[in-house]
Amino acid sequence: MRLIIGHPLSDDDWEAVKNGVTLATLEKQLSQHLADILERAGTERSVQSLQLLSWLIATNSLEIRYAFRKNGMYHEKIGILRDGENNEIVFHGSANESAAALLPYKNFESLAVYPSWKSELFNDYGNPFKQGFEDLWNNADSNVVTVAVPSEFYEKLIAYRGQQHLPPDLTRELAIAEPIPPIYTNPNLLPKLPTCFGGRQYALHPHQEKSLINWKTNSYNGIFALATGAGKTITVIHAATKFSEQGYPLAMVVSVPYQILGEQWVSVMGQFNMRPIKAFYSAELWVDRLSEAISAFLAKATSFLCIVVVNDTLSTDAFQKLLRRIPNQSLFFIGDECHHHSNPVWRERIPDNAKFKIGLSATPWNPGQLKNKTVLESIYGPVVSTYTLADALYDGVLCQYQYIPVPCVFEDDEAEEYERLSQKISALSAQDPNRQNPLVQQQIQMLAARRTRLIGALRSKLYRLSALILEMKPSPHSLFYCAEGYHPLDDGIGERVIDKVTKIVADNSWTVSQITAAETASERHKIISAFDDGHIDAITAIRVLDEGFDVPGCRTAYIMASSNSYRQYVQRRGRVLRQAPGKSHATIYDFFAAPSPNLLQNQPNIWRKQVATELNRIRSFVKTSMSPEEQELNVSKLVSAMGLGAMYYEEPAIDEEELYGN
Repeated sequence: MRLIIGHPLSDDDWEAVKNGVTLATLEKQLSQHLADILERAGTERSVQSLQLLSWLIATNSLEIRYAFRKNGMYHEKIGILRDGENNEIVFHGSANESAAALLPYKNFESLAVYPSWKSELFNDYGNPFKQGFEDLWNNADSNVVTVAVPSEFYEKLIAYRGQQHLPPDLTRELAIAEPIPPIYTNPNLLPKLPTCFGGRQYALHPHQEKSLINWKTNSYNGIFALATGAGKTITVIHAATKFSEQGYPLAMVVSVPYQILGEQWVSVMGQFNMRPIKAFYSAELWVDRLSEAISAFLAKATSFLCIVVVNDTLSTDAFQKLLRRIPNQSLFFIGDECHHHSNPVWRERIPDNAKFKIGLSATPWNPGQLKNKTVLESIYGPVVSTYTLADALYDGVLCQYQYIPVPCVFEDDEAEEYERLSQKISALSAQDPNRQNPLVQQQIQMLAARRTRLIGALRSKLYRLSALILEMKPSPHSLFYCAEGYHPLDDGIGERVIDKVTKIVADNSWTVSQITAAETASERHKIISAFDDGHIDAITAIRVLDEGFDVPGCRTAYIMASSNSYRQYVQRRGRVLRQAPGKSHATIYDFFAAPSPNLLQNQPNIWRKQVATELNRIRSFVKTSMSPEEQELNVSKLVSAMGLGAMYYEEPAIDEEELYGN
């Protein structure tokens, strides 16, 4: 609460206050006035009132300022109330809580009330009062001087209450017959398990229960390497709910990489009766609310606190200061898509001594990333549970899929550019074998990014897509993963790759929308909703859909571009394979890039790694597809016809169980 109290002044005092002359004298008078009140407090009612006031101040829940006005007293009656959903009520008028004011046969008094959900009324009348209050609070009203209450005032009140931390007895203070239960015993304000979820009776899958058992065995720390769509979010929320049901005071903090992923957590939490504070978007929307919520938690006014924060906000000093107020023994920290925390800087930002801690990721680290593994394990502990995509397919947690590889060859100028980039990368790598020179490493990264864009933007991929689409009727729930930017040889002239793909799809009578970094969160939600409902047939997307979006309705995926990241193609595949009503299986078209046999023969050192990367992805997709033996035979014939047969069996597909060691 912020409270402004009027105090009378003479004309001479007014001028002195405006010039800052007599503030010290006034502060002394106010402190003495408080001392007199404390001494006169004799009745139980007055003692309880002062204890309530001191408790509010001790928990940082109340701030008071005095307003001084010339020729009289600031005596305006304004109240502004805001709830956890940012609904507001502004009232104006007599608000005394005396018998004379409340009883109908006494004084004639009234209130005007302006609720925010009546927007026209609120804009015309409520907002001016809100702005007026802010002007007063910030001492911006030319006719009123507002000053903070002296610190001595607060110190005396806190001393009056003593060292008690529990709130005062409101039942006695309000003198009512029926007791009011403390907030933390009200089941309507605490988490609870739903009876139904996703159209089915709510229950954890065996792999989710096993994850929680393993986590408990490891002193409530560890990483869950669970496949995309395997219920990582539900598993964590279930654990928090069970803790709360047992009466354990818990502050749950979920850190996510993107706002859209934060909104999805908030949506799921709502089904467990959780009301999280969203520490993203503008700080003005959450800083004060979070500070007050932490104060209430510390004062035991509630036993459950829930916060969803994006990584960028988590790393700020403002959030870190608030986070440090939460006792470690009550802190439950969850890092969703925790592979984003593999930089050592996160060791200082993620609370080391939190009693409960979980890192979530379908792919915590890629093969060969030992440094990332070391950092993540130092923050969250080891992988305590692994549930692979193959496991999820076998158990029916994800739906089966048909896999169709689509070979796409380099044209001559594209092959020349690929070889040129590869030779430059190789030469720079030889200059800095230990990766110590940041300028050289930056050049390598730029060249590698251009090479990746080239592979994703091959012209033959568009030709093959055109031929495929031409033979099909518009197919609802289709998702097209496109390369970023322009074809590197176009030098930024013409259309982006995603625009070319969108045009091919639209020209064949499909209704299609794009999702890129340019769309707002609201626009993305609308597009995905229309996609789920079947109002549009297809979405063309860049990397923005790799993490954080749930599109369970997707039946068909066209992977036009893939990086060499194992994580990326695992995430993309899992996003397509989520179960949905009426969805028996999914279909994945994988547009893979390959050089001609002559190129591979003439420049094997340049092309072998690129070919191996593509073939390794193909083997991984084939291994978990429908009818894998039949698919293996078909793919073997395909790559052999392209002169790649000998390489296809050189490297086995990546084993997730082996990679994450659990």
